[in-house]
Amino acid sequence: MAGGLLCLMKRQMPVLFEAEEACAGLFHKGAEEYVVLAGTLETGTQGFLIIADKLLPFVQDRTLFLAILDRLNRDSLSGLHQLLDYPGGVIYLYKQIICFPQGLSQELFDQLLESGIREFRQGLRYICQQLESVLTAARRSGGSRMGTDRN
Repeated sequence: MAGGLLCLMKRQMPVLFEAEEACAGLFHKGAEEYVVLAGTLETGTQGFLIIADKLLPFVQDRTLFLAILDRLNRDSLSGLHQLLDYPGGVIYLYKQIICFPQGLSQELFDQLLESGIREFRQGLRYICQQLESVLTAARRSGGSRMGTDRN
């Protein structure tokens, strides 16, 4: 199944890395570029799709970020929004587990990729809106709840 997944990915994007059960590529949609990681689990009828590629500024108030992610994940129907620590910030990603008991066709893969990109973009917008709201409130009150230095 992993070989089939690799072929499906290669039709949509340049593949940068491939291993026995997973591969990673760069997907372009308009002016946007996304890192896509996909793979199969041991059963061969389940897999995963991860969309990543946005570095957000470091936030000293981790509780704030966790609250934003909690609200975002409660509204998510098919995946999980996460942040990974990275020097100078955090990497935002969206991941979903996928089932394909009848096999993974190009059409199904394209639909999964499109829905993953859509969820990623919606999540990123939501996070940025929430952070901007906190920054605006902090400026008005004369204080700051979080650091916003970028590299």
